[in-house]
Amino acid sequence: MALIVAAPLLFGACSGNLFGEAGDYFGKVFSRDSWRFYRMDISQGNLLDEKAVARIRPGLTREQVVYLLGNPVLPSMFHDDRWDYIYYLDSLEKENERYHLTLFFDEDRVVRVRKPKPKPPQDPA
Repeated sequence: MALIVAAPLLFGACSGNLFGEAGDYFGKVFSRDSWRFYRMDISQGNLLDEKAVARIRPGLTREQVVYLLGNPVLPSMFHDDRWDYIYYLDSLEKENERYHLTLFFDEDRVVRVRKPKPKPPQDPA
């Protein structure tokens, strides 16, 4: 009895597409060329608001900086007078982004701000 049930399936598979039109559709949709693995963007560090960064200037206290930018993610154990705000975005769809803002303090006041250089404008291709 099992041979009678299995024989059409075995011989039918050899003669063409077992699933008919649905098999053709799934074969195109799930072909090797159409497979892409989804990968999330990975964002790490302090995502800083440009307007808030523009307001950072010498003379501000640490409390005012925390109010504008928040606490730095990685405070330095060796440099109590320096705060680094680092941001990194790893993306498959866009160009990776890196941003590093450094603030230097003296007696709990900002004395120097080191901002990253602006990116050059890209020519439309």
